[in-house]
Amino acid sequence: MNLGPLMFHSRKIKGKYDYVIVGSDIVWNFKDPFLGSDPIYFGQGLDGTRLISYAPSFGNISISDSLPDFVSRGIKNFEKISVRDTNSAEIIKNISGVEPETVLDPTFLIDPSPFERVVSRPHPYLLVYAYHLREHEIRSAKAFAKQRGLQTVAVGYRCDWADKNVIALGPFEWLGYFKNASYVLTSTFHGTIFSLKYQKNFATSINENIRNKTVSLTRHLDLEHRFVNNSNVADVFDKEVNYTTINAQLEPLVSDSKRYLLTALGATKAV
Repeated sequence: MNLGPLMFHSRKIKGKYDYVIVGSDIVWNFKDPFLGSDPIYFGQGLDGTRLISYAPSFGNISISDSLPDFVSRGIKNFEKISVRDTNSAEIIKNISGVEPETVLDPTFLIDPSPFERVVSRPHPYLLVYAYHLREHEIRSAKAFAKQRGLQTVAVGYRCDWADKNVIALGPFEWLGYFKNASYVLTSTFHGTIFSLKYQKNFATSINENIRNKTVSLTRHLDLEHRFVNNSNVADVFDKEVNYTTINAQLEPLVSDSKRYLLTALGATKAV
């Protein structure tokens, strides 16, 4: 069986494939000039190929937004549709009349531990993975770290206020920094995901770019108290996360996500 990956801004996939899986994340945000504005993510140029979506999102597109024709027409060409958030599910239902399955980000389906490259740090640290934080979040994070004797280590995105910035790192080192963090402060969806995967005490600074998908995930797990919002970072960190409960909630969601993918591909192997 041949599975076709959609390459960034490709106009046509060469070769014959049994299926093309579209996803994941915000590839259906048609207002994003680098992603969903390309009609190939909605099946254009893929005639005669069986189309499946796995965990895409419309991002911050609202159900009230006017849809381009290539979006509404393209969605109807998919044989199986899953999404990652409630907002995207409502948009799909509005287009097609069909309620799609909601599945987890594919990073939930694998164990990252074989890929970790742990970088030794002499001091315990508060990991910061955030492209934007509000001033009060920065102030409270610095105060919390000082009170707890933690270094602040920013990865991926520069934070001038952090004790250390590690910008030029690969994905395996990135995993290692999550693995050894004492706390995590993030403004990203995947920062939230990997905080969960590594069972960290974390705080998420919510923003419009990540709101729909992050709120959908945290509602499933009763974790909306991890959002900083107008509170101090310390107020969030002072609330422990019960990972025995979280893992029990995640297990059936992971199984359902794998089942959807195998069923969509016509596989019969049990998860």
